Amino acid sequence: MSKLILQLQASIDGFVARTNGSLDWTVWNFSDHWTWDNELQNEFNRIFAGIDGIVLSGHMGAEGYIDHWTNMANEHKGEQQFAFAQQIADVPKFIFSKNLKRSNWKNTTIIKGDLAEQLNALKKAQDRNLITFGGATFGTALLRAGVVDEIQLFVNPVILGSGISVFKDIRNLDPELISSQAYACGITVLKYRLSSSSSNQSTP
Repeated sequence: MSKLILQLQASIDGFVARTNGSLDWTVWNFSDHWTWDNELQNEFNRIFAGIDGIVLSGHMGAEGYIDHWTNMANEHKGEQQFAFAQQIADVPKFIFSKNLKRSNWKNTTIIKGDLAEQLNALKKAQDRNLITFGGATFGTALLRAGVVDEIQLFVNPVILGSGISVFKDIRNLDPELISSQAYACGITVLKYRLSSSSSNQSTP
């Protein structure tokens, strides 16, 4: 059975986006000018090398996540630095959406129904890990459903003061720190394991 990794860009004070949704504060805003240091780039590629599938919300699919990284893989084809982009293009994508009727993207399946039930079935069907990136509403829903096994926070060297949080109204997750690594570009990656009892974590 695979595990589901929730990977997030975050500010020091725990926000994943400005109030208007902007990510202009991140060290790297997912352009082809990769401003992370080489060590962090290698770690990012290593994470994706162990991924069997990507879980997305319908909103993120519609915003162009799949198209962006497919285009990036084509533009940097054969470049080891962008191996993760090719992995994103190649592996199955699973979009959870109540509204999308069909997929226009390669290697993509639309999934409907109960989030926890469908994701647990999906995890049982995979040999290696699944990864998801939110956005915030979807990330919160996954945490509330108790289906996230690991959280990876890429903490950027900035304090926003206010913004959007994945952890709003989430209680008693009881995360266990797996590792903490600081990188030369200013990002610290925190990895946490969540227990199987971390379900339905929203406040009453």
